[in-house]
Formats: sequence, structure tokens, C-alpha cells
Amino acid sequence: MKKECLINNEGCNLGIQRNKNNELEIFDQWGLIVWRPTLGEFVQWLQGKGTILDSQDNSWSYTEWVKRTESATDLATIIKFLIDSNREKRQKFN
Repeated sequence: MKKECLINNEGCNLGIQRNKNNELEIFDQWGLIVWRPTLGEFVQWLQGKGTILDSQDNSWSYTEWVKRTESATDLATIIKFLIDSNREKRQKFN
């Protein structure tokens, strides 16, 4: 299962992966799934519309981390992950 770190501050605080049903899952640094957003909800989070609470009630805003530090993964990397991990659109050739 392909994963990508979203916010990395002395370790991956928030990451993203797709589950076996090809749904997005956001996991925290303890490996717990804290959110299963739709693509639209995830994009809104990337735009600064809302925060994600991890399993320890820490609040994470992508736009705040982009502004303050170099700890947020760049948007191009996140978009590449979304495209590459989307198995629904891929065709298998035999």
C-alpha cells in the first residue's frame, strides 16, 4: 500500500494512504486512521478549509504548516500521490 507523508515534523505527524477499497485514509504518527475524506474534502483541507484532529486531539492545518515551516509536503508531491495511487482509473494489460 502506497503512503505519503503530509506533515513531517520530527517524524510523519500526518500521512495519507489508500485502503483496499481505494478510499483515502489519513493516519497519524501513531498509525491510527483519523479521517477518511472524499477527494473533495481532502482538497478543501489542502486549501485551508478546516483542520484534522489526530488521535491525541492535536489539530493540523496544511496551510498553516506550509506558511510556517518546511514540514508540509509540497503540493506537487501530494497530487502525484493522488494520481499514482488511484487504482480505479488504471487498466491492467495482460
